[in-house]
Amino acid sequence: MSCKEIRAYCFGDQCPWNSVALEQARKAADSLGLNFVKFDLSGTISDLPLFFPFTLIYSDLKIAGPVSSDFIVDVLEGRKTVRPFGDAKRRPAKNCDRIETLSRESLRDACLVCTNGTGNGSEKNRLV
Repeated sequence: MSCKEIRAYCFGDQCPWNSVALEQARKAADSLGLNFVKFDLSGTISDLPLFFPFTLIYSDLKIAGPVSSDFIVDVLEGRKTVRPFGDAKRRPAKNCDRIETLSRESLRDACLVCTNGTGNGSEKNRLV
C-alpha cells in the first residue's frame, strides 16, 4: 500500500452504515487527491487486525468507522487524532433480554457499539 491511497475494509452490507461510510471515505479521498480502494471481506477470512466492521487504513493509521469525510480529512491532515485500536475500551458483558425490530432507536444503539461509544458520524450523516 502506498501513502497515496486510503483503503476501506468492510464486511459487505453487514452494517446499515457501510454504503454511507464508503461514500464518505471516497469523498475524503477525492478531496485529498488520494486513490480509494475498497476491500469487501464478507467472502473471505481476513488476517488483518480489524476490530470494527468498517475500517479505513492510510499508511500506518487506522480509523474505525463509520465517520464523516470531514473527520477523515481532519485526521489525515493532522488537525484531529484517533486512538490506536488497542486503546479501545472494553465494555462490560451484557445479556440480551429481548429482540427488537430495527428502528431509529435500535440502529443508534447498534452504531454506538461499532463506534466504541463515540457515535462519530451519526449527527453529520443524519443516519440515526
